[in-house]
Amino acid sequence: MVLKQAPFKAEYSIKGGYISYYRKKDDEPKLAWIRKLKGVAVQSDFATIIFKKSTSFIPLIVILHKDFEIVGKVLIEQKIDCRLIGEL
Repeated sequence: MVLKQAPFKAEYSIKGGYISYYRKKDDEPKLAWIRKLKGVAVQSDFATIIFKKSTSFIPLIVILHKDFEIVGKVLIEQKIDCRLIGEL
């Protein structure tokens, strides 16, 4: 299914404790999935990784981005403990 949609741009929206993931092709976003946010997040300059629990080894969600500050602010608003890799 994803191969038929490629190439596409990913777009995320974080609101009200949920993250929505859209695939954008020909300037039309198509909802791919919605997940309830909870857990902890770790950020670097280019990615945010959300884990279900602080003891989890496998990430729940990986978000690739260019500007980590915006994503970090939104996660903190959603009550997700968010730290930079250098702070660990």
